[in-house]
Amino acid sequence: ACGLPFFFGLLSEAMLARGDIEGALTAADAGCQWSATNSEHTWDCRLHCARGDALSASGEVAAAEACYREALSWSRERSAKFGELYAAVHLARLWRSDGRAGQQRELLAPLYGWFTEGFDNPVLKEAKARLDECTPSRW
Repeated sequence: ACGLPFFFGLLSEAMLARGDIEGALTAADAGCQWSATNSEHTWDCRLHCARGDALSASGEVAAAEACYREALSWSRERSAKFGELYAAVHLARLWRSDGRAGQQRELLAPLYGWFTEGFDNPVLKEAKARLDECTPSRW
């Protein structure tokens, strides 16, 4: 059952995409439980973000932010730069929808600047788009 938390994360994302918030939360929680029980933590960042996405969709902004911050912390502890950017993009998305767009730049700029390649990756593309939207125009 190696890698099962990854599939719980995918299931959570798919459930949320079809509008099943409760199903998304259940799948993310099952993945977190499996991870904790079996010490299989490779996908914890993704699971925390999936849980945060479901909570955000249900209007639980503070709980969603806590999940994204947990994903950030998990990634930072492991020097997992891509995971850190992944979690930061989710948190920035939440902040933007919650009227805190100004905080995005401070969070994303140093992380995005760390990357020197792979700019066609969807996570890096979204990070750049979020940075662009909060950068003042020079015109």
